[in-house]
Amino acid sequence: MIINPPINIVDLVGINCNIEGNKNALISGLGVINYINIGDMCFAENNDILQKLLQSNCQAIILRKQQYDTLKGHPQNKTFVITDNPSKLFASIIHKLNNSSNKSADNFPCDKKYLSNGSRISVDAFLAAGVKIGNNCIVYPQVFIDNNVIIGDDVVIMPGVKIFSNTSIGNNVEIHANSVIGGAHNWHYKDNDLYNNFPSMGGVVIQDNVFIGNNVTIDRGLIENTFIKNNVKLGNHVQIGHEATIEENVLIIAQCGIAGCVYIGKNSVIRGQSGINSNIRIAPNTVLNSKSIIISDITESNLTLFGIPAEEIKRYTKKQVALNKLPRIFKHSSFKIDKPFRERIAQIVHEQLGIEKHRLELAFRFKEDGNADSLDIVELLIAIEEEFDLQISNDDSDKILTIKDIHKFIYKILLRRGIKPLPKEKKKRDKKQQ
Repeated sequence: MIINPPINIVDLVGINCNIEGNKNALISGLGVINYINIGDMCFAENNDILQKLLQSNCQAIILRKQQYDTLKGHPQNKTFVITDNPSKLFASIIHKLNNSSNKSADNFPCDKKYLSNGSRISVDAFLAAGVKIGNNCIVYPQVFIDNNVIIGDDVVIMPGVKIFSNTSIGNNVEIHANSVIGGAHNWHYKDNDLYNNFPSMGGVVIQDNVFIGNNVTIDRGLIENTFIKNNVKLGNHVQIGHEATIEENVLIIAQCGIAGCVYIGKNSVIRGQSGINSNIRIAPNTVLNSKSIIISDITESNLTLFGIPAEEIKRYTKKQVALNKLPRIFKHSSFKIDKPFRERIAQIVHEQLGIEKHRLELAFRFKEDGNADSLDIVELLIAIEEEFDLQISNDDSDKILTIKDIHKFIYKILLRRGIKPLPKEKKKRDKKQQ
């Protein structure tokens, strides 16, 4: 987005924002990570994006205080806007600059008729008798709204939307182009090898502050309703099956398929091109990464899942790393059992992380001192498991940050087995003393 003429940064973000750097900087545009011009203001959703923005031509970066604190000593060649929520501030700036709101009567694209409650309906829209529309709504051209539909206040219905009977829509809802709400479900039974469709008695209930993207399909229920609850956001080309319940504050990104009778708990995120089998229950705060499929209930909250079938991402990563290392494992000549315990661990760390052995003291930290990333550490722990024939749980792996942590963990496991992991040299000294 180009800003012409450029705007002073204080006027753009407000006087209450904490600005570090040039408070007189002129902002000539808004940019995102892949589209940045000189003079742009951008926002850093995470540290990876922040690092890219620091190397870009942008003029100003919106970021969190924790992110800014990591920049001590970094060349201050940019202006920084510090806020609790960079995405929210960036969105508010877009709203401020966007002069063509969808709810502006002056920008309505076609002839319209006004209702007494302030709603505007295109003359090209079809509304069946008995449709109830609340205050300050906008219905664009080529919209079809069937009978027995109730629509709340401040609802925007874009061109080509179809809303079928027994649908209830709450307040402050946006439904974008060509979406179909309350259409026929896709549940069939077989009779004489032919598929027959079940008749439908249910409908669709959409609560408040819901965003529905382009070409979204929400099927009506067979017996009960399909529920889309408060603050749900549905991306483009999302399919919601019959009698599904999408709890509050769920984000479903583009090209996802949610089958019938699925329950998705609060605050969950379903990323693009993912699917969920029918009759599945998903616990709150679940994150399903892109191109994943859930085929069984997710009963534990706060999990991040990936794969086909989807599983907890740490477990998935460990399995993939193990599979990738199978050729090396088959060719690998394992350490002799009489090698000293510490030497065996040092050799593994040296091989996995490429660290010189003279640096591998007990206090050596894998991330800070060895620049190891999460995948490096997973591979290291798998090599430890192979060498000592043990299993390291996810909880234990989170606690292994240094070489000393590995020593302590393995000592504990081996002692449980009745094995005393003493170096070979000490065993010889013990025999001589006897």
